[in-house]
Amino acid sequence: MNENVEKLKSSLSELNQNLGGVTPYKLDVVNPNDFKLATKNARYMDNSTFNRLTKI
Repeated sequence: MNENVEKLKSSLSELNQNLGGVTPYKLDVVNPNDFKLATKNARYMDNSTFNRLTKI
């Protein structure tokens, strides 16, 4: 891992500790190539919902 990523991971670790009482979610740096996409995930919504949320 390069030095910039290590510094960022360290900063995110400190931020996660400070946010511990606020949210259960954690921030991290990951390689996008390490992801395995699910067949149906949080990005899924039917067309009518998508259109309603994106209508300007």
